[in-house]
Amino acid sequence: MLYLENINHEKEQILPELRHVTKKDPNNDGTYVGGNRDEKYCSYCNQQGAFTQPVFTFVEMQAFCKEKMKDMGFPGFLVGLFAKGIPKLERWNT
Repeated sequence: MLYLENINHEKEQILPELRHVTKKDPNNDGTYVGGNRDEKYCSYCNQQGAFTQPVFTFVEMQAFCKEKMKDMGFPGFLVGLFAKGIPKLERWNT
């Protein structure tokens, strides 16, 4: 399991199904302000500490991510499986 420290200094598990997506991210991961890697999100979701699509609902983000995953060559059944984890991200649970 992969864990990252959240803003409250608590360990938070990265959803394993979404970690596969970030491994195929051409930019490796999202970034914090200043450019340090943010392994919690891919570069399609987060850059320089800000969400790239700040007004997206999780349903819109699922559609966006499904398209990106298809572009990356993920099989259709995995696209659906991985996208199911998006509503569980901290972004929609704060």
